Amino acid sequence: MIIHCYNKESEKAVKKQLRDNKGKFTKRKIILPVIGIITVLVLTILGVNFKKWFYVDTPCPEEQILTIDTAKEILAKKKTEFLDILRDCECNPVKYPNQEDCIVWEDYGVGKNRASWGRYMWKIGTIQNFKPELSEYQALLLAMDENKARALVEEVVFSNINAIYNWKNCNEKNNLYNKLQFIYELQEEIKNNEDI
Repeated sequence: MIIHCYNKESEKAVKKQLRDNKGKFTKRKIILPVIGIITVLVLTILGVNFKKWFYVDTPCPEEQILTIDTAKEILAKKKTEFLDILRDCECNPVKYPNQEDCIVWEDYGVGKNRASWGRYMWKIGTIQNFKPELSEYQALLLAMDENKARALVEEVVFSNINAIYNWKNCNEKNNLYNKLQFIYELQEEIKNNEDI
């Protein structure tokens, strides 16, 4: 490995050389670099790989290997991250390990909109707004099934950006609208590139 150093000693040596030569180069000092340049050019033409002379090839530890995700992989990660942030804000599984504890009774709601249910705090009326074919009981079962509730959030939020306002407090607290904008832009970019 070649290391170039510049310090006071090397500076003195350069100044001494300039003094000795009075700023002029001797023939010997011109011939050596020219021979060196010609040698490098000839070896390059012959296909000699100089990199192996100057670089030490060391194996990269597994944890330092950089993988580059595709746009679709990044999109999938961002969607998962978004849904996890929303879930953890609404009813964190660490704080509330039993999903049955994820019920909030609100004073301002009436009838089927008085309570929010499950990890994503769905109201029965809101579910029925998106899935009108469901009865109140079926909507409640959906809200209390974390996987089905998550699938509905994914369906609703990633097809209509304004649907995030159904989770007003968590949206404001975690800046979810801006995260959604990035997801929408990436979805659009992927779609446009697939059409090419």
